[in-house]
Amino acid sequence: MAALGDGGALMGASDLETLVRLGLPMVVVVYNDDAYGAEVHHFGPEGFPLDTVRFPPVDLTSIAAGFGTTLTVRTVADLAPAEHWLHGPRDTPLLIDGDPRPGRLVAGGGLPQPLMR
Repeated sequence: MAALGDGGALMGASDLETLVRLGLPMVVVVYNDDAYGAEVHHFGPEGFPLDTVRFPPVDLTSIAAGFGTTLTVRTVADLAPAEHWLHGPRDTPLLIDGDPRPGRLVAGGGLPQPLMR
């Protein structure tokens, strides 16, 4: 399993292609918050401008689908296909694209707590 932000996922798109090409049964969770999160958390409180570390929404689902794997999570029910993948042949990686910001995931906000630890 890999857990990374959307900025890291963009920088590592070639790694996703490799996972798919090799058929590795790996779960990749992307915390998609439209920013380079570490920079926002470190530079924001210091008063530095954040316009260069925030970016427009990126459709990571389409990028991952182009490689042959994706799961967009915006509601708790959206996680159901992950259970199917877990019990299935797992012949491809699974990318879970979720928004960790409070209120962005229906029924509680953010990604499920076990994914946040």
